[in-house]
Amino acid sequence: YDADDLDCAEVNVGKPLHYLLVDLAYPGKSTTQILQGLQSAFPFPQSDEHRAAHRLFGEFNLGVIERAVEALKAGDAEALGALMVEAQREFQASAQPLCPSQLTMPLLNKLLSHPPLQALIHGGKGVGSQGDGTAQFLCKSEEAVAQVKDVISRD
Repeated sequence: YDADDLDCAEVNVGKPLHYLLVDLAYPGKSTTQILQGLQSAFPFPQSDEHRAAHRLFGEFNLGVIERAVEALKAGDAEALGALMVEAQREFQASAQPLCPSQLTMPLLNKLLSHPPLQALIHGGKGVGSQGDGTAQFLCKSEEAVAQVKDVISRD
């Protein structure tokens, strides 16, 4: 993060998107531990794991953001959902080794891959520092949001 190098732009979303945020309420989640693990890779990488984190939070994230902005402008929920899945997969591959006690994320992974949800969502991922804290889903419709809530509450 470089406070002197911050860029913001307004994005007009091409059509309504239907998100659902789910609090996983995992009592063992420690954002402090996660951030300490991730920060161990900065500012100077000392290992392959550190270099992977630099790529994740730099080049990879910039590419995802560019593609996400285009998907938002086009109202392409399917492409945006695929980017969420891609970002989650890359986060787990690159960040998990820096804090495996917190970033194994069994609850989040179980929820993201839960078969009854797949027909109702375009994609999903963790939020913020990740861990088993919060999941976000891009649902296929307003009705799908209610159905996803029902499935999660039931299962």
